[in-house]
Amino acid sequence: MPDSLHKIIERPQTESTQTRPNNPNFVTNPIRIAHLIETIMSPRICTVQIKGSKRFFSTSLLDFQPQSGSLLLDEISPKEGNSLIRISAVLKLSTFVNDIPLAFKTTIIDQNLKQGIPYYKAGLPERIHYPQRRKAPRVSIEANTLNFEAHTNTHALAMTGQVYDLSRDGLCINLAETSPPLERGHIIKNCRITLPDAYSITFDLSVRSVKNLRGKTQIGGYFLNMPSKCKNKLSLHFTFLERMAIRKYKN
Repeated sequence: MPDSLHKIIERPQTESTQTRPNNPNFVTNPIRIAHLIETIMSPRICTVQIKGSKRFFSTSLLDFQPQSGSLLLDEISPKEGNSLIRISAVLKLSTFVNDIPLAFKTTIIDQNLKQGIPYYKAGLPERIHYPQRRKAPRVSIEANTLNFEAHTNTHALAMTGQVYDLSRDGLCINLAETSPPLERGHIIKNCRITLPDAYSITFDLSVRSVKNLRGKTQIGGYFLNMPSKCKNKLSLHFTFLERMAIRKYKN
């Protein structure tokens, strides 16, 4: 990271922060905070908790603006979360990086619309909970990948890929090279992922982000029109993955 960025996001230390004991579970160095923020940028999907609500929502980080010390967040899913933000602007975002839980609190500063879709400007966190241990064993994300398929109305295979990031409300996919070009806002119909127990999760996918990296396309999106049975099954599978990740970290 360039020195100019370091200067922009560095904060003056007060007496209280200088005397506060170092907690190894929290990252407070501005350069490391910036690096972690860049790591969890879209298409990775983060779980959102809104102050005053017990529900869980989802969003993704669209942009990181070090000059203003702010983040751009995508709309909250499900949509009810966007209404709750008007009541309480304090959020907690959480996800996993290298199978290690990462979380931080932020406050919504501003809200805007683009093509009718809300997005939010939020403050850069002063610290991130990321209890990283260098000697802790890690499992590559690929170890938990799931196959993704999308079919035409005549059941012909139209798109394939591998899931590399999963939440209760959405997922991120490395698409096969033969997949058609996609843009943010597209709806992919007749999608399916198959869990390790051979149970098929069916849904439509609202594309929220598209990235082209080294000739490969990565997309992130939210689930639409998922049957209740599939939601329950996916939630159980996601809980299992969370517990496995935490267990491996603790070991």
